[in-house]
Amino acid sequence: MADVIKCALYDHFEVACIRRCTVLLELKNGETISGVAGDLKSKNGVEFLLLVTDDGQRSVNLMHIDVLVFSDSGERIIIS
Repeated sequence: MADVIKCALYDHFEVACIRRCTVLLELKNGETISGVAGDLKSKNGVEFLLLVTDDGQRSVNLMHIDVLVFSDSGERIIIS
């Protein structure tokens, strides 16, 4: 079985997508990505957040995300 994040943390991503929130992702490799949360997808047991950025749509593996920041409120969710 593939690695997955905890359900309680997954819920934050679902809310971000439903509300089309602008978020900032801090990845485990130090990269940051900002955009509008669009959808959650699963492919071959790996879950992805589809993020609409200034450069187009980007798929981000949920297991690569260290921190999810809701831009409007500043709320920081520690994922790992």
